Amino acid sequence: MKRFLQKFLSGAVAASIVLSCIGLSAMAAQVTQSFVSGWSKFISNEPDATVNIVTLSDGSHAVKITNNTSYDGSRYMRIFQNVKLEKDTTYIYGIKVKAENVAGAEITFFGNKSSLVPFSKNSDWTNYEFQNTYTGNTGNQTFNITVVDTAKAFYADDVYLYKCVNGKREGENLISNAGFEDDVKTAVNDAAYDSSEVETADLTIVDTEKFLEMSKSIPIFRTKTEVKSADEIDWADFERVNITDAYFTNKEVSEVNNESYVKYAYDGENFYIYFNVKDDTHHSFLNSSYWSGDSVQVAFAPERNTFKLEVGASFDKDTGKVYCTNEDVSAKGVRNGDISEYFLTVPWTAFTSGMPEKFQFSAIVNDNDNDVYQRKYAQQISPGIASAKNAEQFPMLYIAENFKSGYFSTIEGDSEVFVSQKQPFMLVLQSFLNDYAEYLVTFPDKKTVKVNLPPLGCAKVRFYNTFEKAGLQKFDVSVKKQGDENADTVSYELTVIPDYAMYLKLYDECSAKYTEFKALVEKCKGNDIPTDYETADLTIFEMYLKYMQEDAEKYGAFDRILYTYNCLNDIFAQNKENLEKYLSGGKKAYAVPKYVNSSIEKTATGFIADMEINGTVERRPMFLNGFCNFVQGEEEYAEFAKLGANMNMLSLKLYDVITQWCEVPDWNLYQRTKTAVDRTVAVSGESVKNGKYALKLERTTPWGNGRTIYLRQSVACKPNTTYKFGLSAKGAKVDGVYFACHKLISSNYGLSQRKENYIKASTDWVDYSGTYTTAADDNTLEFIITLQAPTERLYIDDIFIKEIGSDKNLIKNGDFEKGADTNVKEYDYYDGYLREFECRLKEFEQANQKVGILLAANYWPEFVNLNYPDVLDENALYGEYLKFNTAHPEVKKILHEYVAATMNIVNKSNVVDSVCVANEPYTYAYNTEYYKPMWYEYIRKIYGDIENLNRLCGTNYEKFEDVDMKSQSEFTLLYKNVMEFNADVLTDYLGTLCGYVKEFNPDMPTHAKLLPITLDYGRSALTKGENYEKLAPYFDYNGNDANTAYNHQKQSLLAKLEWYDLQSSIKEAPVVNSEDHFQMDSKVIDKSPKMYKHAMADAWQGVMHNRAESILWVLEREEQYLTGTTWMNTNLAARADLLSGHVRAFLDFNRLSYEITAVQNAKRSAAILYSENSYSFKPSFQSSLLAAYSNVLFNGLKPLLLTESQLYKLDDYNLLIIPECTSVTDETFSAIEKFVQRGGKLVIIGEDSLYKNEFNQERNENTVLIIYKNAVIIKTDVNSKKDITTAVNLPETISDTISSMNLTNVKITDKETGRSIDRTEWICVPYEGGYLLNLCRYVWGEEKEAEVTIDGKKIEKFYDLRKNEYLDKITLSEYTPLFVKIEG
Repeated sequence: MKRFLQKFLSGAVAASIVLSCIGLSAMAAQVTQSFVSGWSKFISNEPDATVNIVTLSDGSHAVKITNNTSYDGSRYMRIFQNVKLEKDTTYIYGIKVKAENVAGAEITFFGNKSSLVPFSKNSDWTNYEFQNTYTGNTGNQTFNITVVDTAKAFYADDVYLYKCVNGKREGENLISNAGFEDDVKTAVNDAAYDSSEVETADLTIVDTEKFLEMSKSIPIFRTKTEVKSADEIDWADFERVNITDAYFTNKEVSEVNNESYVKYAYDGENFYIYFNVKDDTHHSFLNSSYWSGDSVQVAFAPERNTFKLEVGASFDKDTGKVYCTNEDVSAKGVRNGDISEYFLTVPWTAFTSGMPEKFQFSAIVNDNDNDVYQRKYAQQISPGIASAKNAEQFPMLYIAENFKSGYFSTIEGDSEVFVSQKQPFMLVLQSFLNDYAEYLVTFPDKKTVKVNLPPLGCAKVRFYNTFEKAGLQKFDVSVKKQGDENADTVSYELTVIPDYAMYLKLYDECSAKYTEFKALVEKCKGNDIPTDYETADLTIFEMYLKYMQEDAEKYGAFDRILYTYNCLNDIFAQNKENLEKYLSGGKKAYAVPKYVNSSIEKTATGFIADMEINGTVERRPMFLNGFCNFVQGEEEYAEFAKLGANMNMLSLKLYDVITQWCEVPDWNLYQRTKTAVDRTVAVSGESVKNGKYALKLERTTPWGNGRTIYLRQSVACKPNTTYKFGLSAKGAKVDGVYFACHKLISSNYGLSQRKENYIKASTDWVDYSGTYTTAADDNTLEFIITLQAPTERLYIDDIFIKEIGSDKNLIKNGDFEKGADTNVKEYDYYDGYLREFECRLKEFEQANQKVGILLAANYWPEFVNLNYPDVLDENALYGEYLKFNTAHPEVKKILHEYVAATMNIVNKSNVVDSVCVANEPYTYAYNTEYYKPMWYEYIRKIYGDIENLNRLCGTNYEKFEDVDMKSQSEFTLLYKNVMEFNADVLTDYLGTLCGYVKEFNPDMPTHAKLLPITLDYGRSALTKGENYEKLAPYFDYNGNDANTAYNHQKQSLLAKLEWYDLQSSIKEAPVVNSEDHFQMDSKVIDKSPKMYKHAMADAWQGVMHNRAESILWVLEREEQYLTGTTWMNTNLAARADLLSGHVRAFLDFNRLSYEITAVQNAKRSAAILYSENSYSFKPSFQSSLLAAYSNVLFNGLKPLLLTESQLYKLDDYNLLIIPECTSVTDETFSAIEKFVQRGGKLVIIGEDSLYKNEFNQERNENTVLIIYKNAVIIKTDVNSKKDITTAVNLPETISDTISSMNLTNVKITDKETGRSIDRTEWICVPYEGGYLLNLCRYVWGEEKEAEVTIDGKKIEKFYDLRKNEYLDKITLSEYTPLFVKIEG
């Protein structure tokens, strides 16, 4: 499609171009005259032209200009007015125009010229809208409407000019007399105007470029010629989509310097993408960290909101060499001056089965202007790639040729609107025709309008709709092109939100149901009927009634209120049915064992503890469950216990414990950041109010972020008590010094959270005081003095905190009479947070809750860096959770002090279950100078001499010191060495922390919140130092921070379960997910039923795969976690349905703990080789591993993921699967030979497996072939560099192999076909003379009825252990686990 808007953006056809500004005194024939109110007219060189206000047939008015003078560049007529514009402000302006044989007319405004007849000399009333940014100085600018060529009749009306904020109009219309309705005495009737039988639409001709930039619905067009690659296309023929949004990675960067746009095209085979990036510096990386440099990324969602394929590409500006993350995608890059061009050719088959009708797509451009691995920002078409992998906000791309009528139509508007309010919408029409066309549009109110579109025109038609019912609504608009027999229907779906009046009705309805619900629960209790599940849901009901009020009165979040209302209705209906059945005897209720505060015994798969049920305490298997939360207190912990929760996490931040030393006894000095400040905080006798000493404060350093000095002291306090506090002060020059007394604020020294009492300059002592009343959950008060700006000789004395009615001063050394502490120390402790930490542990004990302690060492006290600058990496590239060089002696010294202080309190408590030593730890040791000497020694130990290194690595280094860590290419031996060295650094760090914990409590279990190293996170984990084989010996639990998402291909539930099984295969210990993510975070609540089902499957299948503890992310009602947060989608304080579902799962875990433990203890019967060495050389290893793992599960077996360091376990197995393990050690190869020789069954995926050793050197081919002759081979493309395996017939081959070995006496088949059921995990274990059977089908779609046979006997009856009912058949629904008992 030829870019018709090039003409539109240029302002006019060539004949209409005029100078935008002509001085009034330049030519004698140029005349300015007053016209009508607000407007003047300007006549240049006496054209044969007229301008008048005319009265139209409907009685309204417009301006009419005629001109019989042809364009010559100097003779024209214009009307104008001056308007005041603000510097660097974007404006939206527009006008309604009708034209009869008008050759040239335009708007000219602060240098921007736009045609008002871009397509034809004739048009009915048409709206034109423009958007531009004014960058000049604040002041008046002239708004011109000009006829520059012949015009039989040019009409203008409804002129407007608004400030533009986030793409929308803001404020008042800045144009005076915008509709020409003022001062119309001289108006003449316009006989030429006539209305038609069908009303002409309120039509706006739009800038296609702006439309494509902002639209969520974009048509794409076929290439005009046959091409094979994106760089063969003439991209001038295609519309550009400007990339204007930005995601900032570097917190010090807040502006985008680049200009970027993208273009699309397609043919039957491929989707083509062209990027044009204006960037003065091109700095790229050609490895898996490509995104840290100049690069592009694209992502596809063939099913709505289902993130499937991501592709990244970068290129070297000098050599043109390209790095691309996907082998199926062709990528090229060219640098021309300051323009970088990227050409991507993506086969349709890379993300879908063939050319689709539509798909969601987004793209980002990464920018890096220096030589380190740090992206400054990412320009993005939409969020969903740079910050999190989420397709929810991706635009939808439509294949243009599917629109047989020659046009594309869609509706734009808000996705959420209020009930009973008139809402504006836009029907967008995009013509693909090279001729004029007329369309009849019928709106929901049955009103029909006509729309005239020029060739290849794009227009928006405004209409309105009102909705009287809340909830999900849908409406249709009919569009019929003139000459077509049938109309097209354009549908739009949205959510109608209740207003305040409707909220009151919804709340009252829920309150009535709560009363009925509560009465039923009490009635059951009165009849000794257990109501554990119903009581938990009743608690949720109570919580959410309070949340509804809060959402209405505090947050105005009526969308959440509607969602809550629907959830509570569902919860009520389910519980009412159960309770009534209990009372009638139609259903049996079961009590749930509850944890009694006691010691917890660790087993190979879980925990054993004292549990109380029906008044009896027994020691039995149990599961730990809870919620991630940050600011809850004693009341919330007790509430959590009602929800079946018995476990919490509590952290103590490093910089809240270890602080600077202060010479003032009993006082603590704090400065969080590393900026040096010239200050004095000392005890002085120079000026005192009483006694011998006072506090002296001075500062010369100017104010700045991170430069505030805090002097503080904490004291224990009573709840709900008023305290008086104060001090005396005098100072010659005082600026920015205040004091405050308040509850201990968690690591937040923001001024908004405290009442500031500023100290003023004075020559005499002045007394200051105030009061503070503690809340019900306050344990600690903090007195704080801030020193923010230059101050001279400020003296402070007699500081106090006293309970009202008492003379006892709670402040220690408030009169400073202890003098100065001469015992100089480098560091000090702050007791405030330690005291609060101890109080929290006591609250957990009172609530009968266990707690895990998180060592938050990532909160680094940056003042240390002033004395030890090499503590930090010089490039500032370390991640958020590990900001220092972990091997640095000073780091280890501080960490030891921190752990000592923490464990001193932990050891006083009996509620601490374990210590998590790190949150999502990773390191980039290869990015800093600090580790280079260690790196050189590391490779020297591996290779011995440089000659050996060069021989094995194919390099020509002269000495070890020439081997740079950062520059090694992926999939090379040296790259593998770098990753292994990095892993050793992280292992040393985490091992050191575990050692410190054990030093102070040898019996305290340790673990870490490790991100998965399976599939999606696998390659990333490789670069971050995470190697669980090395880490596992230091831990007592298999700790992780694993996630999944139903709409993300690489975050599948099976990949999450594989991570659990990999950890428990390496180490026999409970799996502890202390930050359990059941879905990706998002600001938008995903109401898809798929998300709920997937989350519930995740909860249940997790315990089937040895998860013994789950701390769900997240449950928070504090304002900062509810407004603007990306956590909303997974916040259980905003999602009653998910909270109820998870709580019921919690209760099931502990009610059925014996049965679940029996499944967890099932014998592993198939081994799958996990080769960290192969991982370094074969991109598809992780994908192949997941495929092998999944298909073992689909055949009813429990797999062991066998690492190369634990080959002794192979003796217990008769089936070994090797998933594209191309490079294994000689020890591994020998173990496989012995396995085959003793008759073991071997399945090899990939015909290049086993051919190389860990140095990636070729192994003797004949020895490999001997193994191959005794193995089942699954073919792959051995030359592939894809992340996804190309294995052929893998499911069938693994299934046939397992079937031939008779490894299970159970058979699960599709009752209809008699064949196995696709993608269905199942496991069957003996139990109490019968069997336990767990099944889950990982497919979205139709149900399957399964037939179960054991030892050849068909099973006819099952007992559903979770629903407590008998079943006569097994029905497998999508992502709905089924746990049944088969009686013997």
